[in-house]
Amino acid sequence: MPELPEVEWYRRYVEGTALNQRITAVNVRDAKPLQQSEEEFQQALVDHQFVDTDRVGKYFFLKLDTGTWLLMHFGMTGEPVYYRDTEDEPRFVRVEFVLENGFKLALNDPRKFGKLELVPDLEAFLKSKKLAEDALKVTEADFVARLGKKKKAVKSALLDQNLAAGIGNWIADEMLYLARIHPEVKAHTLTQEQLRTLHAVLQEVLEVALEYESDYDNFPDKYLTKYRWAEDKDIQGQCPCGKTQLERIVVGGRGTYFCPLCQKN
Repeated sequence: MPELPEVEWYRRYVEGTALNQRITAVNVRDAKPLQQSEEEFQQALVDHQFVDTDRVGKYFFLKLDTGTWLLMHFGMTGEPVYYRDTEDEPRFVRVEFVLENGFKLALNDPRKFGKLELVPDLEAFLKSKKLAEDALKVTEADFVARLGKKKKAVKSALLDQNLAAGIGNWIADEMLYLARIHPEVKAHTLTQEQLRTLHAVLQEVLEVALEYESDYDNFPDKYLTKYRWAEDKDIQGQCPCGKTQLERIVVGGRGTYFCPLCQKN
């Protein structure tokens, strides 16, 4: 599933290619992603253009010149693709926006869990989803105040999108490893220093993921994620400390990796 870093790269990709071009047609190959009728969808888009982008957590938005926003949610396997020639068309195009410059922007989605939704009021939409500000933008003060009140396992608390939108499963595991906090510790029992450290490592992890385009093999050696998914079988599953293997438990229904030596409960 595309996480915050991947969706931010998608946003930058679309912003650099598909804005300020009149949409001459919308080809709906599969109506499943549409959250409105195909007729309403076509009327809202044809002869208009995308003029801006935004992203909150894993939600990617394209603003139309009418002021309406188009939500592009990628589900498990979706991605935006910009192309011109038929031979460059990806295999699993669900909806294709034809632009006046001859190029197309498409939602490519093999497993069909992606969504396209017209959003008249972005602020109201975000409020309805109970989303906090984006994880890249959340202030230390807000993050510390919210997390320090949660009386659940800190791993589960980090995944609450009303804390900071966009913290996904591997990001939470990495934050807790770098902060040396056991995932089952109750969030409200953390010290102010631990809470501030979690905010700092959140920003660090996201910046690293963006810098390396979520290529885990290139992450710094101190990162748990690099070892968790390493292709090298000699280091796969090891803790970066080099003294033990990572362990897997389930916290709040989510698979969780941690080091029993570095993250003692």
